[in-house]
Amino acid sequence: MAPHVNAATGEMQLTAKKVLQTVHKFSVKTPTLDNLLSEFIHEKQNDHQRE
Repeated sequence: MAPHVNAATGEMQLTAKKVLQTVHKFSVKTPTLDNLLSEFIHEKQNDHQRE
């Protein structure tokens, strides 16, 4: 199961980045979404660096 979890985590991180890129193309402010996805992206990057 661990290989799948690691692969899915990377895919979700990429999806979060793409969502933020798409949202930032518009003039709608989304501070909560920005914070949540940014934390998720950075948390997952830090997890991979520790491994």
